[in-house]
Amino acid sequence: MGEKLVFYSKNDKGRTLSRSDRAKELCLDDLRCEFLFSGEEDYSNSAKIRDGFEKNLEKMIDAEVIICNGELLSIEMLKKLPNLRHIQLLSAGFDGWDIDAINDLDINICGNSPAISNSVAEHTIALIMTLYKRLSQAVEGVKSGEWMKKAITGPYGNVREITGKNIGIVGLGNIGSKVAKLLKGFDVNIFYNDIKEFSNFEDELNIKKLSFEELLKISDIVSVHVPLSDETKSMFSAKEFGLMKKDSIFINTCRGPVHDEQALINALKTDEILGAALDVTEIEPISKNSDLLKLDNCVVTPHLAGSSRESVDRRIMFAFENANKTLNGIQPENLIFS
Repeated sequence: MGEKLVFYSKNDKGRTLSRSDRAKELCLDDLRCEFLFSGEEDYSNSAKIRDGFEKNLEKMIDAEVIICNGELLSIEMLKKLPNLRHIQLLSAGFDGWDIDAINDLDINICGNSPAISNSVAEHTIALIMTLYKRLSQAVEGVKSGEWMKKAITGPYGNVREITGKNIGIVGLGNIGSKVAKLLKGFDVNIFYNDIKEFSNFEDELNIKKLSFEELLKISDIVSVHVPLSDETKSMFSAKEFGLMKKDSIFINTCRGPVHDEQALINALKTDEILGAALDVTEIEPISKNSDLLKLDNCVVTPHLAGSSRESVDRRIMFAFENANKTLNGIQPENLIFS
């Protein structure tokens, strides 16, 4: 007999869902998460799939909910699951999924950006600080026995302040809006560009919507928070970096292919922009021979912005709660539409 609820991680190490009166455990990737429920939820009809969906169709045939961490399901596979009502992703991104076809099948597919927005927003601020305060150079200098204060600050002050700067946020969704809220404490001017209007945030945070080109031209810091799609792929190319101020910095914590990596490398090498900080790259993991890793004005972290002790718990809780909404006839959060 099939299961109503299916958990899957492409990096699963084989730990199964355990049951007790109050706690349930689920291992995703190499993280062990413990979380409590009210005691009323019953996940006894659940299965942990370790060897891929295609090999486990019989276990999944009655599934109403599938929770995925990194694995894509083909439309052909989804059509074989007549009872499927809800696909819950454990990531904010949904690139690779055929959203049009899933919507046509009347299946809910939901992202997880509300659960990771705090972590990604905080990491964004950390990347800005790392570039502006030249923290990488300072830390490495001290470790190597060099007291580099003069070399880092320079005669005209290469270390900079965030206060008073123009901030351009591209994509003002769950994560972009959280970044805006955190940055307001630095007494900055915030502008945004998005396909949607966010009048509530404009009033609450005193921020202004600009065209994409206008935003690039006036921003000291450009931070991008958009999903990867045909429309956003390479939206930052040579043209866009050419529009940015020469002393501006570029921050990307969403998806690597949103920027054209070679165009970014060229802009950094020729001082067309001041610097870049990336949590994502076109190819992951990044090659150790990448020019990005050789540049003094570029910082790269290994796609960990959304990963924190707190966010892992929230991701799992959000997934379960959102699945329950669908099963109980309530519209779930963070629905993805084409």
